[in-house]
Amino acid sequence: MELCWTAIYKDGTEYNQLNADKSENRYENIDRSQLNVFQLRDVATGAVVVQVLIQERQRLIWRRRIFKKGNHQLTVHLVGWQKTFYILNSKTKQIEKRNMQAIFCVFPTGQIIVADRWNESDQLFHSVALRQCETEGK
Repeated sequence: MELCWTAIYKDGTEYNQLNADKSENRYENIDRSQLNVFQLRDVATGAVVVQVLIQERQRLIWRRRIFKKGNHQLTVHLVGWQKTFYILNSKTKQIEKRNMQAIFCVFPTGQIIVADRWNESDQLFHSVALRQCETEGK
């Protein structure tokens, strides 16, 4: 199953990865200030495979990872959000920065694995280098 993304804005309009003329829109051009929902859809059927609701202060994350072994190739999509927040450490009385994530790994078979944080020792769920559009304040 080949997947493409659709960004749905708060006013209901859609910004699709694929246009009718087969040209592609850029992920970086998604208007995150108006983003409500991010979907991965089956290109062949248009069916929604996974849908991520983006709430206040959550930042969308999407990557396509390609694994090659010999003549075989596996493409998986990582999609989810991350959020930065601050807490007061009751022992040190210092404000500490924290980050939380919700990450879905979507396989071409439709199988989905969910994780609640990046894991550097896992080839699927290791952290991503944030793009400018994914950083705080965007």
